[in-house]
Amino acid sequence: KVLNADPSLTNISVSQMDNNSICECPVCTALSAKEESQGSPHLALVNAVAKSIAVSHPGVKIGTLAYWYSRKPPKYMTMLPNVQIMLCSIECCTFHPLDDPSCGRNKLFCEDLYKWKEICQNILIWNYDTNFAAYDLPFPNFNTIAKNVQLFQNNNVQGVFMEAAGNGLSTEMSDLRNYVMARCLWSPMLESWELVDEFCHLHYGSSAPPILAYLRFLHHNAEERGVHPNCFPKPVEVGLDLEVSQQIYSYFQKALQLAPDEITRLRVEKATIPALRALLSTAPIIYRQGFYKYDIDIVGEETFSHYESLVKKFSMERVAAEKLASVYVDELHALKKGLPAVVLE
Repeated sequence: KVLNADPSLTNISVSQMDNNSICECPVCTALSAKEESQGSPHLALVNAVAKSIAVSHPGVKIGTLAYWYSRKPPKYMTMLPNVQIMLCSIECCTFHPLDDPSCGRNKLFCEDLYKWKEICQNILIWNYDTNFAAYDLPFPNFNTIAKNVQLFQNNNVQGVFMEAAGNGLSTEMSDLRNYVMARCLWSPMLESWELVDEFCHLHYGSSAPPILAYLRFLHHNAEERGVHPNCFPKPVEVGLDLEVSQQIYSYFQKALQLAPDEITRLRVEKATIPALRALLSTAPIIYRQGFYKYDIDIVGEETFSHYESLVKKFSMERVAAEKLASVYVDELHALKKGLPAVVLE
């Protein structure tokens, strides 16, 4: 009915829900066991739909996710020529390139990619390029953007969706990240860090050197600490602690001092939000006189007001995929004032 209503459509989705509710009936369970993939019953359905649509609507592709429980390809089944798989990398490490042999989490994804291209002619990728748990927390993934796109280019992938903070503005280095992602998708052989240098010099002018120093420091620190963050990492999982956060903030203080004009200063202020979030996320929270609260001597009163003012100034609606910035700011005020607490043995 959908295809008949819009003859211009070239593909349509027949996909799973965003949960882990697989069918456990005897028939589906047996097929999953035979194919060694829990997504096999759904793929059988997709093949059946594709077979029918190939007759009624030639040229239309039937798309489906290979996501979460369905990411692993079936052992024996092959997909019909008009089936389109969108392979998702949500379990993967975002700091290391997907084809980095030293990263065990990513190694498994590549094994699946190589198998999928043997059994499916049409592969798309859904890749993740933000921290969905904290949009404005420093996120070291500029090592991976270009290399991942090149991996897809070299393995018969026909299209890539790079999901960043799609429902939030003024998120961590969002202008820079959007630029690098767009350029790499358009020209897959470009290198991430060359684009980072290009954008920063053009966008931040004389304030670029300390911002570039911050980005290099952030990635070097993550490498030194041996982290393997996914796309929902906690501060420690991207290598942050209070000392690192204080160093990060110092880079942006220097960048603000170097800003030659008001436009550049506004751009640097916007980029400073993640440095403040890092301080707030790694500052110690202590028990004192019956309350659980920030150690204000360390975090500093001005950090709260500065963060809140920049969030409002640059219309940052969300701090996470599922949390409004206004809610997080209220939480900060509560922790600054102190939450009633008890000590348990």
